[in-house]
Amino acid sequence: MNANKRFFWVIASLVLSGFIFNAAPQKVEEGNRYFEKGDYEKALDRYGKAQTARPNAPEIPFNMGNSFYREKRFDEAIQSHNRSIELGPDALKAKAHYNIGNSLYRKGDVQGALEAYKKAVDLDPSDVDTKYNIEFIQREQEASSQKSQSEQEEKPQPTQEEKKETELSKKDAERLLGALQSEEKSLPKEKEKMQRHQEEPVLKDW
Repeated sequence: MNANKRFFWVIASLVLSGFIFNAAPQKVEEGNRYFEKGDYEKALDRYGKAQTARPNAPEIPFNMGNSFYREKRFDEAIQSHNRSIELGPDALKAKAHYNIGNSLYRKGDVQGALEAYKKAVDLDPSDVDTKYNIEFIQREQEASSQKSQSEQEEKPQPTQEEKKETELSKKDAERLLGALQSEEKSLPKEKEKMQRHQEEPVLKDW
């Protein structure tokens, strides 16, 4: 290849690279418009194309995380927000930790959500939404603990005569225990659904 051809291909490559790089903001804007309309699949498509052009731009995985959250794809939302934490400044990291807390709460990981909110407030102590969510979870945990303690204290102790009357065979006891354990596993799930409906976290946008 002669010098003129090499020069042409270098110029062409630079133009193409510049076109791809400059296309990223446009794709992000398109994604934002779809996000506002509630079309999260198309928003994710545009954000994905923008990320291909600018893989180290922290706002792109942040926006993708918000879209995944709206689609209730919480694991993917957490993954995307963690990526924005790796790339972004503290202001964005605080918002991403907040949103990770929202996703963990929706997944039923209340303690994990609390830890994520604490990371967010460490980065942005002025954020009242994060402080509220921390206080809400702590109140929720305290109320649950007090209720369990109260139930234990109020539970009457059976007399010796009552113990004899309620004796079960080993086989019957095992069957009853299995049924009780199955019921206990289902109760917290129903409780969590009511709590989430009453206290829906606010998703932060960047």
